[in-house]
Amino acid sequence: MKKLLIIIFLFALVDGLYSFNTNSFTAKVVKIIDGDTIIVMTNNKEIRVKLYGIDCPELNQPYGIEAKSYISNMYRSKVEILGIDIDKHNRLTALTYHKYSFGRNTMILPWRIPGFKNPPFFGNEGLIKEGLAWAYPENCTNAICKDLKKFQVEAKKKKKGLWKDKNPTPPWLWKEKQELLFTKSKEPNKRIKEYFEEALRYYKQYEFIHAAKIWQKVLQLDHNHQKAKTMYTNAQKKYTAMMTYYYYGLAAMQTNNWQGGIDKLSACLMINPRHKDARHYIEICYKKLGVNIKIVDQPKKEANEIGNRILLTDEELVLYAIGFDRSGKYIGPIAVLWRSTGTLDKVDVKEKVKNTSFVPETLGTEGTIEGYLPFNFIKEKKEFEIVGTTGKIVVRSPEVNK
Repeated sequence: MKKLLIIIFLFALVDGLYSFNTNSFTAKVVKIIDGDTIIVMTNNKEIRVKLYGIDCPELNQPYGIEAKSYISNMYRSKVEILGIDIDKHNRLTALTYHKYSFGRNTMILPWRIPGFKNPPFFGNEGLIKEGLAWAYPENCTNAICKDLKKFQVEAKKKKKGLWKDKNPTPPWLWKEKQELLFTKSKEPNKRIKEYFEEALRYYKQYEFIHAAKIWQKVLQLDHNHQKAKTMYTNAQKKYTAMMTYYYYGLAAMQTNNWQGGIDKLSACLMINPRHKDARHYIEICYKKLGVNIKIVDQPKKEANEIGNRILLTDEELVLYAIGFDRSGKYIGPIAVLWRSTGTLDKVDVKEKVKNTSFVPETLGTEGTIEGYLPFNFIKEKKEFEIVGTTGKIVVRSPEVNK
């Protein structure tokens, strides 16, 4: 009851500061259209909501994808709606927020409501502060707009987001400009092919944002280019999924959920194996978790450790790395680097993989094969390795073995 009274009082306080014409309500997020438009469901009815007072870049405009990704990360299930008005397109314009922030320092910052240490975290304000939206002059007439415009000035000074460009084009002017360019274009075919191939190169290098921006150029020249539409959508989805897993991994780490951090950050790496920050934080999670690596014959908990072995030349030995935490709890297969010791034929796998194979060619050699994780933490200025090793492996000929 006390909590309910606090919430009612909070809405009353906000209403006293700014004028709201519609009721506040909680809704389920159905779809994120772009940075400033979402579709929600309440009482079995879908409602299109436009974030009040702002206008985000179009999806085929610089920072359009980043704005959509930002709001997608914030509203993944439910959203709180503080309605203000109905616009000319019959959309509900509103302030939107989530009851639980995804991280004050990395995501949304709180609306400054006097007397509250932890006020709602509004997406409208956050997009402006991160340089992912303009304060929209056409529909921003409420008293709240003064604050939005002030936040825009601050973002511009800090060169956040779209303000990194000297003269970013507002979306309402961008639309007019793109229509004009399309009608005037006389030689699109050659440029379309060049743009498409350039975007594809970036895409294969996991540079999804760069790829999407170049596919935007293709779509500016040919609105009906189906391959470009498909790849543009795929690039958006991959970028959004990659960053979602990344941020959820960091959130897990903030609560000391090291295994959760490993799981989410590993999912990020599945999308982009070159994501250096994700790799770095996975290593930190393994360190905190106190992982113990075992080299086994199958990728499962009940697998047998590979102990002392006698191998014949050309006989294949398949090895898997699995991990356990400090308490002995099974973590699962782990991607490690691989190397051989002693006089064994060289094994030097420099990309992290969960398994490798060893086929000896040289008689009379012996040593071990190790799966290891090197760590280099810049802040702590320490270097060490977590190592799992086989038993002694000896290579003999069939005659010697007899």
